[in-house]
Amino acid sequence: MPIGYQPPKLKQFDGKGNPEQHITHFIEICNNVGTDGDLLVKQFVRSLKGNAFDWYVDLESESIDNWDKMEREFLNRFYSTRCTVSMIELTNAK
Repeated sequence: MPIGYQPPKLKQFDGKGNPEQHITHFIEICNNVGTDGDLLVKQFVRSLKGNAFDWYVDLESESIDNWDKMEREFLNRFYSTRCTVSMIELTNAK
């Protein structure tokens, strides 16, 4: 960590909720305190708890070496592809 670096105060993600929103919030908070690049990867674990933390711990050692890969793996694991269907669509389904 750079001299004088103060880690940001982060909201924690437990595997529920919106992972894209968590990523956006995480990046915004980290950028505000000068965290970017490799430091994002190192700080990300601090924003996880519960099932999300368990997922992180289960990653293969050194399998994530940059922020883009971390973001991609996280979203692949926690992004729900649920489709919202209206009552009209349900009524018309046969």
